[in-house]
Amino acid sequence: NLIDNAEFRLEFSDRVEALMTNDGLLTPVVAQAVYEARTDEIDQAILAESARWGDNWRPNDPYTRDDFIRVKDDLLAAFFPVRTAVVLAQFQADGWLVNDQAPELNQYGGSVAAGFELTMSNPNAAGDIYYKLDGTDPRDRTTGAPSSSALLYTGPITLNAAAQIRARVFADSPGASNDWSAEVNQTFTLTESLPVRIVEQHYNPAGSEEVTEFIELLNYGDQPVSLDGLQIASFSTAGYAFAS
Repeated sequence: NLIDNAEFRLEFSDRVEALMTNDGLLTPVVAQAVYEARTDEIDQAILAESARWGDNWRPNDPYTRDDFIRVKDDLLAAFFPVRTAVVLAQFQADGWLVNDQAPELNQYGGSVAAGFELTMSNPNAAGDIYYKLDGTDPRDRTTGAPSSSALLYTGPITLNAAAQIRARVFADSPGASNDWSAEVNQTFTLTESLPVRIVEQHYNPAGSEEVTEFIELLNYGDQPVSLDGLQIASFSTAGYAFAS
């Protein structure tokens, strides 16, 4: 019943746009990579599992690692390449998505050189693209109209600093959330070195708690620096990514 609520349907459409398009987590290549990473982790452990439980349901024909590999290969060949499109078609057929498609970008986030020109296009027959560069929604949730600080897209956007772009197509009258498309939400960072240095590290202090550890950063430039999308790569095995 929730999907009958226009506000919920818009938020659902936002999640679908984020996860199932433009290299989102549930797009074929990305989802397959996540699955393969996990199956690679347990590849040898399957031998022990087969020895312990393989004959639990098939005493005379135990499940073996070969069965595991066969199922994995079948999924990689016939499931992951098509499943995203199947589910999207089901959502569309059941009326679970808003009417208008999200704006299309010439690049969906990532690292760009200063001066990069970001372009957007409207794949729908009508409507205008509204966007914001500060990571907030161009739609005013209270009124259903464009936010007072939203920008109307009229041409290429020159990026000279890191930015989180959120953009939607607005079709008709204010007040109805179905007049908005799902949003595109992408973060852009610059390839140039930033004026940021690690100047102090307080690690594993004797007789102290872990919460007193810290790394101090210094911005020696004359402008604020966004840490969105940045990572201290060698801080640990997985690195440390700053929250957006």
